[in-house]
Amino acid sequence: LFLTLLLASNALRFFRLPFFISAWAYSFPLAAMTIATLAMSERLGGAFVVIGGVLLAVLSLVLALLTARTAVAIVRGEICAPE
Repeated sequence: LFLTLLLASNALRFFRLPFFISAWAYSFPLAAMTIATLAMSERLGGAFVVIGGVLLAVLSLVLALLTARTAVAIVRGEICAPE
């Protein structure tokens, strides 16, 4: 939960940074929190269903943006380029 709050507080900074392949690390804790929330919603229902749906939508958006930025970087030859 702490890591999710930390990532959420830095979301705007994340989108302003130049793209690096390490940006994919942003999606892993978000996916873990989404899975945990959806598991809670199965057991408890209520607000967890809504929160899980919102987190799933945010995760899907983040993954789509990361995929798009990775594809652009591949086309530009910025991935696996010698330094």
